[in-house]
Amino acid sequence: MLTLLPMPDRDALVHHVRAVLRLMRFDGAAAADLDRSPDGFWQSFGLILLILPVGLFLGIATESLHPSFTAGPEGWSMLGVALLAIVFSLAMWFGFPLLLVPLVRAFRAEAGYGAYVVGRNWSELVFEALLLPVRLVVLATGDMDGFTALLAVVIYVYWVPFNWYLAAVTLRAGALLSTVVVLLNILVTLGLYLIQIELLSPAAAA
Repeated sequence: MLTLLPMPDRDALVHHVRAVLRLMRFDGAAAADLDRSPDGFWQSFGLILLILPVGLFLGIATESLHPSFTAGPEGWSMLGVALLAIVFSLAMWFGFPLLLVPLVRAFRAEAGYGAYVVGRNWSELVFEALLLPVRLVVLATGDMDGFTALLAVVIYVYWVPFNWYLAAVTLRAGALLSTVVVLLNILVTLGLYLIQIELLSPAAAA
């Protein structure tokens, strides 16, 4: 399925990164620059082909520095951990937009659905790019608890008001819907993360 996703070209990449950076400065006019056409919509999903390999490698590499990383069930290889991470990443990437469909219909915000999803997908690329130097410093120094950890926390915390604002300027259905979208995103992400941790726990092998 992934090979069927269209990849955005260089012009689309530059255009949408600039739009997301403006949105990150809370410039609502940038929402109009998001390509919500069918081609633009599916091209934004094709970004997973850029995000997943780099994010997966660096994520596992940095997590492997943590002392508890080897505490998984006996028989789990690094390949198994990677495949599990891929499954859960794809579940979030494609599943969350599907969960939003009945929600935006209930709020009669279907007109902004495409713009929100496109903005959300492109913003994931930008946030991964922001986390890239943090992860590289962790790999180079092995320090997961110092200044790099603080930077990562700042980036993740900033994601919350940004995502709320993105939902507000694209869905245009009021503060309640924007809040529900952010909370749903957090709950789904946390739920998938906890399931993944449970599957990798020693108790799962018993």
